[in-house]
Amino acid sequence: MKTITLILACAAILFMSCKNDQVSEIEQKRKELEEKRKELKEKKELAAMNEELKNLESEIEKTTGSSGLPPATSRRGRILNEDVIMRSAASVKATKLGNFTKGETVSIIKKQASPNNNEAVVQQTVDLYSDNNEFLCRLPQGKAVIVEEHSGETVHILYQDPKKGEVKAKISSEYLDFTSDDDWYQVRRNDGREAWVLGKFLLEI
Repeated sequence: MKTITLILACAAILFMSCKNDQVSEIEQKRKELEEKRKELKEKKELAAMNEELKNLESEIEKTTGSSGLPPATSRRGRILNEDVIMRSAASVKATKLGNFTKGETVSIIKKQASPNNNEAVVQQTVDLYSDNNEFLCRLPQGKAVIVEEHSGETVHILYQDPKKGEVKAKISSEYLDFTSDDDWYQVRRNDGREAWVLGKFLLEI
């Protein structure tokens, strides 16, 4: 009798173990199916967004006759110097978007006269000094500055130094080339990015 009871107990344990394994397996499959359903839902939503964006761009093109971007002219330009700054607007105070590469060719979107008469570019590397003749920093050739005041042949300028931040200094006007004598170009790079560049750093080709 004891033997039969023991056999039944073992059978019951094996049955419960198998049942638990089946439940665990079913639960795992349920989780996998939930993940797949979530993934499919996200893909459908993404596809719907892409389709909506495509339709919107199509409407813009029908309305404006273009893709919505400013049309480039047939003219091209070549960057003349190393590390020429890409600006967000026609001003040396505009946000820096990056740097052009020397020799890089760009498409010209438009050209305009400089809107500012208090901006200048340094024609050669020069040391900057305060009004007390204290050395402040070295200003590399081609860097842009804001002219705050003229005092004879001496000019008081404002310069954004990468390490020291805003620097106010005096400099001889002979070192400066005012941007009011130059044009600005809005250009498009080969990767589609657009920016403004000062005319002295661009050669029309």
